Amino acid sequence: MENDHLLKRYVSFWISKSPLRSILFIVFAVGVIGGLAYGVHRVNVDSITDFSINLLASLFGFGFGFLLYKHMAYSLSRHEDEQKVCYDDQFIKEFYGSKYYHVFDLPKLNSNGWPGGNKFRVYADKLFVFNKSMVVTVNDHAGYKSQFQLDSFINDHYMDILEAHGKSVFKNDLTVRLNDVHVNGQELTLWTTRSTYVNNLLTNRAIDYKINGRVSLRELFENRTTLTPLRDSKMSNHIGVNVLVFLEKGKYILFPERDKTGTIAKGCITASWATRFTMEDYAKTISPDYVIRGVITQNLKDMAEALMIEEEDLGDVVPVFLGATRDIYEGGKPTFFYLVDLSLSLEDYLKFTKSYQKIHGKDSKEKNVDAPARIYAAEWESLHMNAERKGPEVKTVIKRNERITFNALNCSKKVQWKKVEQSCEKNLIAGFYILGEYEASKKFSSKKRPNK
Repeated sequence: MENDHLLKRYVSFWISKSPLRSILFIVFAVGVIGGLAYGVHRVNVDSITDFSINLLASLFGFGFGFLLYKHMAYSLSRHEDEQKVCYDDQFIKEFYGSKYYHVFDLPKLNSNGWPGGNKFRVYADKLFVFNKSMVVTVNDHAGYKSQFQLDSFINDHYMDILEAHGKSVFKNDLTVRLNDVHVNGQELTLWTTRSTYVNNLLTNRAIDYKINGRVSLRELFENRTTLTPLRDSKMSNHIGVNVLVFLEKGKYILFPERDKTGTIAKGCITASWATRFTMEDYAKTISPDYVIRGVITQNLKDMAEALMIEEEDLGDVVPVFLGATRDIYEGGKPTFFYLVDLSLSLEDYLKFTKSYQKIHGKDSKEKNVDAPARIYAAEWESLHMNAERKGPEVKTVIKRNERITFNALNCSKKVQWKKVEQSCEKNLIAGFYILGEYEASKKFSSKKRPNK
């Protein structure tokens, strides 16, 4: 039954997504079978037994069927996200128009920065831009009774929606949901409660999945020109965290590339570090300090693993809270953005990563399954978005014999984001946008006041 279900999903996917590729694959398969059949026909049957022929045919049938099954599973795994969330800007425009569409230049960081002339583009709803003078208040409802509850329609189709994540690996963490945000001058107030990661999979991360092949959650709950306000949203809306990690005061930005054996984003370039607000139990509450810096400083081990260095090699980490957006593509899921400028030179960083590889490298028993295969140290001012809208291009400054990797592959001098996780790319560009807004707002900052 499971194999029948896989075959049904595979055929449905290829017919709807790439009929030309399906036809070519079928022609290839028929050609292979026909060629082998012709070859067997040409063999002198008198010289071999019927048993040998049957054995050969059985082995070929088993091998071909196994490869076809693997091809189906791989295709569904690789393209699963496309069925769950649509990242096509034209599709988003049909729902929301151009209200949340932003075109901008990369901000200048000290003497570094994009000089202009090449625009970045992204759909994002700006929640707020933070500054150090803001007074932050968090109205956090941490109890079990106040936990986010799924809409009755989603509850009724729980298993149908969960099928959208058939090839995904996940565990169900307790997450922090953003119920509402209010900014009044220099006062920032957040209302939060609890949700779970599975709730996220059933809402934000499956918003465009056609339930029973008929209707999506976006069509049901977002059928309007304006994104549903947080307080009225039917989505889980847990707070995601996206960190831009720089070296040498903004000269280089770090981009990890996942290993092909990872549980998510296989072989894809990702943000410097991405995580989410999580809680170990319902009793623990969120403080303003946790929002501003604690979500970073209390999880330095995880950040170090993502950057392929030991925690003690990070040095003094002073996170800068930049602000927040709502992810239009994922139905308004909030993302908080931070900047971390490591007090390391590129040379020191390369040295630390080489040392890390010896302990946690490809052949090590201590290797993290989701650790990156390599990391690109990209010149900040070299980033630009190409005309085909495939993503930023990155000029690496790491020489061939200095590539940060778990294997011996060579490093090109220029890297194009041909393999990038869509959700990561959109969030990363939204982070560039918020960084620019943050830099522009610095001149409006007033004297710092203590947080409540």
